[in-house]
Amino acid sequence: APFCCTMAALSAEPPNAGAVVPNAPADAEASAEPEPSSPEEIVGRYKDMRMEIKQLAEKIGELEIDFNEHALVINTITPMEDDRKAFRLVNGVLVQNTKGEVLPRVKENQDMIKNSLQLLENQLRTKEKAANIWKTKYGIQTQQEREMMERAQSQA
Repeated sequence: APFCCTMAALSAEPPNAGAVVPNAPADAEASAEPEPSSPEEIVGRYKDMRMEIKQLAEKIGELEIDFNEHALVINTITPMEDDRKAFRLVNGVLVQNTKGEVLPRVKENQDMIKNSLQLLENQLRTKEKAANIWKTKYGIQTQQEREMMERAQSQA
């Protein structure tokens, strides 16, 4: 019986093919910009930083799912014979290959996903560090932090 899998793990497109991944570190961006002139600018910039962090975290989550799908496919088809039929979904078209042809491509895609994950995780750490520096520099407090401080003061 042929093996059939239509997971994204067998896609021919690189895992981060439409993803925009800036190369400049977040702190370099922040230092290149002029100092903010109003509290609204300070908070606005902080919100933008948090939004970028959220988007990076979401992309990391998507890539982790893709990585796990690739691992599942690799573990499933590795013990099979190399001449066994396998089907890959390539740009929405189901293509027949053999397991011997498909497995190296899936492993290569998984390696690309792993490299992309490492790059994005490094960028996330850099952006979080820059956002924390910004927050500390301008004394920004989230509503949760403010409420916790008020509770602590009222209990003291």
